[in-house]
Amino acid sequence: MANISTFMLCGSIEKIDDRNINAVQLISPQVLLCPPCIPGSFSFGLSAGIVNLDTTISHDFYFEIVDPNNDVIYKADKQKINGLTSKIAIPIKYQGFMFCSDIRNLMLKMAGEYIFKVYVDEKEIDNRCFSVYSENILNGNKNI
Repeated sequence: MANISTFMLCGSIEKIDDRNINAVQLISPQVLLCPPCIPGSFSFGLSAGIVNLDTTISHDFYFEIVDPNNDVIYKADKQKINGLTSKIAIPIKYQGFMFCSDIRNLMLKMAGEYIFKVYVDEKEIDNRCFSVYSENILNGNKNI
């Protein structure tokens, strides 16, 4: 079954402007998100790798972000991952894809553990937890 192989939070995602390559750059990788204040809107990027997925067939894909109250606060548009036109010699457990998303002005109502959930062909395949804490709390100020 498909699963998340890599997951990274960052300050933002930027496309590399080069005619010869189609690439992105993760700016300021993070281990947790630290908005200036909570509640408030916050922008960040994320990147993930999905493996153990047969890439010779097409798949639908999307992801959600769930807050500590188990409310879905972000749902990405469904994307079609087109299958390759021929078989490849790589075992399925190593086949998959990488994706990046730049999320702008997401309302974060509370500090705590959030969940990133990935769906392939309408089934939740895996998830990762990440933390969100206000800069004020991290700097020792208990008044958010």
